Amino acid sequence: MSSYIFQGKLYNAVRCSIPVLAFITGIYLAQVIHRHFKYMKRIHWRQLIIAAEISLLLTVGFIPNSLDILANSLV
Repeated sequence: MSSYIFQGKLYNAVRCSIPVLAFITGIYLAQVIHRHFKYMKRIHWRQLIIAAEISLLLTVGFIPNSLDILANSLV
């Protein structure tokens, strides 16, 4: 990403930053789920996160090749 910035190719730099921002968002959402469902008795909060990851990975399987950046960000 930094090489694209120094070459002046800002579009490619922004395109490379999308998966990084998606990773940060995923960490934030995991923390929100942890705080909200920490004391839930019936199901552990980690199981909710795993269920969300499974559903996202199943969704990624149906995304066409033209949207690879979206699929990469979801994974």
